[in-house]
Amino acid sequence: MRPSAGFTVACFRPVGESCCGALKVRYPGTFRVPLMGVRRRFQRSRLGSALAFHVIEAARPPIKRHGVRQIELSWILEDNAGMRNIIESIGGSAYKRYRVYERNLDAR
Repeated sequence: MRPSAGFTVACFRPVGESCCGALKVRYPGTFRVPLMGVRRRFQRSRLGSALAFHVIEAARPPIKRHGVRQIELSWILEDNAGMRNIIESIGGSAYKRYRVYERNLDAR
């Protein structure tokens, strides 16, 4: 299956879902999305924001159906204003701070 022209999403099967129907596993109350983004040419555009909102809205019903109460969108740098604005507009808030530091190392 070819990914869409603007958005790449990795989907994983929850631990409790398997080809064997005998497993009875309760779903976790929290869910983590470590990576999410739009292709570079759509970043900082209305279409890029719309794609991100669409993926979030498409994921809500199945996540709610499994009883997930909290979702973490992680590894978003504090200078990524676009993604932070999207998260805050859907009711999210920052509870961790990720920063990237850079330092030149001398070849001594």
